[in-house]
Amino acid sequence: CRLGILTRNVRSLAQVTLQAIGLGDVFAEDDIIGRDEAEPKPSPAGLQYFLRRWQVEPSQVVMVGDYRFDLECGRAAGSRTLLVNAPDNPWPGMACWHLADCAAVLGRWRG
Repeated sequence: CRLGILTRNVRSLAQVTLQAIGLGDVFAEDDIIGRDEAEPKPSPAGLQYFLRRWQVEPSQVVMVGDYRFDLECGRAAGSRTLLVNAPDNPWPGMACWHLADCAAVLGRWRG
């Protein structure tokens, strides 16, 4: 399993945030993509970058996000989509899965 971060913010802000939560050494710099490295979501450009970098097919990727742009990005790239941290699903039909929070995501895929 590979993890990447695709943010509409700048890469440096994502790196500062990761440092602040104790995850600064978890992601390679090239696995953090911001608006300076790729056209912002909902464009699929950032997700397509990860597909090339990791040499995987879109069907092998799940775009996880909490907003419509995340879901649009994943669908445009041909990947599956997971809406998380939203109490309900305000964008029916756009997410393959909808889970309440990150704990539910871990519980679903761990066991």
